[in-house]
Amino acid sequence: MGWTVKVAPDIHTLYFQWQALTKRPILYNVGVWVNETIEAKNPTPLAPPYVNISLSGTMPKRTGTFELNLPCTGLVNGEVDVIMNLNVTSPRPNQPPTVIYLKRKKICLK
Repeated sequence: MGWTVKVAPDIHTLYFQWQALTKRPILYNVGVWVNETIEAKNPTPLAPPYVNISLSGTMPKRTGTFELNLPCTGLVNGEVDVIMNLNVTSPRPNQPPTVIYLKRKKICLK
């Protein structure tokens, strides 16, 4: 996805629903990064973002919800680019994984 969605200062957690729709297990890997092109500031407006699921595993067979937490430090104002990368294996052999990049710009206030 080529666009970035702004996340308001009063939103600290994003919720995502997912479900494996096949009988075969669907494996995933997830990573979360802060855009490294932003100059490192001390203090920083955003503490390290994190998800509440394992960084790799099997997608749930029933609809499940996971969280991307974007904790502002409250020390300085700023906007921080955050990218969540989700790689999902295909249930079909010889198919490449599906790669999804979700881009967010977290706004943090003192």
